[in-house]
Amino acid sequence: MLTITVLKQKANEAGYSFQHGKQHWLPYGWGYRTEGGKAVEGYQILDRSTGCLVWPSYTDMYDHALTLNEAVGLLRELCAEKGITL
Repeated sequence: MLTITVLKQKANEAGYSFQHGKQHWLPYGWGYRTEGGKAVEGYQILDRSTGCLVWPSYTDMYDHALTLNEAVGLLRELCAEKGITL
């Protein structure tokens, strides 16, 4: 089982940052909430060499736009390109 700590370590090894946080509406930075008022949690991956988020870690409107499963899948692909097994 992959823990968040292991995901962060593998991402760092491959030159990325695996980030967990609350989804924000990009134009104003407001937190996105469910109908019950709970902040929506999400994940994103930052490319350390460019300082930019890896698509689709964000959308036209939100950051932290990936679910955990989506983020792990994307990280697997990125690590594989660098020869790192996740």
